[in-house]
Amino acid sequence: LRAHAMNATGSHVENPSDIVINVIDMNDNRPEFMHAIFNGSVPEGSKPGSFVMTVTAVDKDDPKTPNGMLRYKILSQNPQSPSYNMFTINNRTGAIITVAAGLDREKVPQYTLIIQATDIEGNPTYGLSNTATTVIRITDVNDNPPEFTTDTFFGEVHENRVNVIVANLSVTDKDQPLTPAWNTMYRIISGDLDGHFSIPTDPTTNEGLITAVK
Repeated sequence: LRAHAMNATGSHVENPSDIVINVIDMNDNRPEFMHAIFNGSVPEGSKPGSFVMTVTAVDKDDPKTPNGMLRYKILSQNPQSPSYNMFTINNRTGAIITVAAGLDREKVPQYTLIIQATDIEGNPTYGLSNTATTVIRITDVNDNPPEFTTDTFFGEVHENRVNVIVANLSVTDKDQPLTPAWNTMYRIISGDLDGHFSIPTDPTTNEGLITAVK
């Protein structure tokens, strides 16, 4: 504001003065997450301390005061397997990292975390809070070998026939279907010195198709 001092006749008796009014921030805004649901991923078997993702919240209050200073924490993890605290969060940056070993996609393919952001530097009594959901997908690595469904397969073919399927070899693989870790390659290691047969793979079923080629 600019204030003017005048006498009764309206004459200025001194130079105008500036009056500065500072509006002091009150904690009247809750933290707001950038997304209601955050999506991230981490490979199975990751070591403790592996980075997963970062969640971010903003607060309209003055960031130079505690009113706008946020702290993050994990409220819950679902499922709680193989441990209830598979992840931890940097309370200042919102970075989520693995804290325990045992991530196994074949057992738990996905985790859901509820994240809380609280202002007043995380003060549970006076701080205002908000929550968001974080979905962490456990990605596949090639940690399971294919296994034949039986020890012996049988087939037959007429003599002098080529390019016909003699037998189908079936396997199971616990890795994620239709990925390189799941796709099986077959080869003959003994019993066919003259190369009468080959075994291409059916890309849909992952079966080995023993085929007469000579």
